[in-house]
Amino acid sequence: MFNFGSRSKIDAFNVAVLPLVSTPQQVRLGFSSLPTYRYGVFSTCWIKAGTEMGPYIGKVVQRDEINMTSPNELMWEIFDDRGEIIYFLEADHGTYSSWLSYVNCARNDQEQNLEIYQSGREIYYRATKVVILHFFLFSLFLSIFFSFFFFSLYFSFLNCCGDRCA
Repeated sequence: MFNFGSRSKIDAFNVAVLPLVSTPQQVRLGFSSLPTYRYGVFSTCWIKAGTEMGPYIGKVVQRDEINMTSPNELMWEIFDDRGEIIYFLEADHGTYSSWLSYVNCARNDQEQNLEIYQSGREIYYRATKVVILHFFLFSLFLSIFFSFFFFSLYFSFLNCCGDRCA
């Protein structure tokens, strides 16, 4: 399992340069090859399928604390056993920054090499296939949403009409 830390760096002209985010030796932060992302995470060695990375570090945010007018793309929902949201976990590329928050979204299924999952009350990433040397890490972020979305729908259905389903 990979571990991580956080820091940022500003150059003499007050222009953000590559953030100083601690990474495990198997990955590095680099400039993204995708036009919509400034940074990305790439492998420094071959990463085996099934390799787990995490946990995702962030600040615990309650539902009533979410600012819906600011970007929330670095925020994950944490669910209980019934599929209900307990709280949100938010990274911000500042105080609560981790290298996992720089993993970019895959543009298609073929590009995806990571999946995201919740274990207990923590978010982890797992390699779904071998990641070759100097290749960017990508995940389809919707995959975790859909798995929990349908999980929540199932429990909502049982709570709503479970006694009528037999």
